[in-house]
Amino acid sequence: MSQPSNQLHRRDWLARIPLARTRVGGIAMVLVGLSIASTVVLTPLSAEQQGVLAIGGFFLALLLDKVPGRAMTLALAAFSCMVSLRYIFWRLSDTLDYTGWVQTFLGTGLLLAEIYAVVAWSSPMCRMPGRSTASRSRCPTMSRNGRPSTSTFRATTNRWTS
Repeated sequence: MSQPSNQLHRRDWLARIPLARTRVGGIAMVLVGLSIASTVVLTPLSAEQQGVLAIGGFFLALLLDKVPGRAMTLALAAFSCMVSLRYIFWRLSDTLDYTGWVQTFLGTGLLLAEIYAVVAWSSPMCRMPGRSTASRSRCPTMSRNGRPSTSTFRATTNRWTS
């Protein structure tokens, strides 16, 4: 079902701002975003302030999720990256203890695992979807009533019985 053109126009209103459509405007928006992100990531907060930031961030994510369009999806991804980088910065600045070789070894191993998790989690945001190399004949099909077709059922049950 297609959407009306006015609804499509409203969906990506942020991308239609004239400033965002020029190279200089795009660079300016990126610089403003990076300055805001660095402030959020690098500012030391007390436990109470961190709690307020977490609750405010939660409600901001809920609010942004209700706005349709690719720009808001990218904003949520950027927000998620900011929160993850804030956590990594906190781990680096406050929790590592290098007083003994055991603490150094275990703390560094855990930190590297957490950095790997953040990188692995955020890397799909940079990839473009590609075409599948799988043959269509091997893909399961659905019948009109929403149940798997009998050929799919036979193919899967024969695989297990033979």
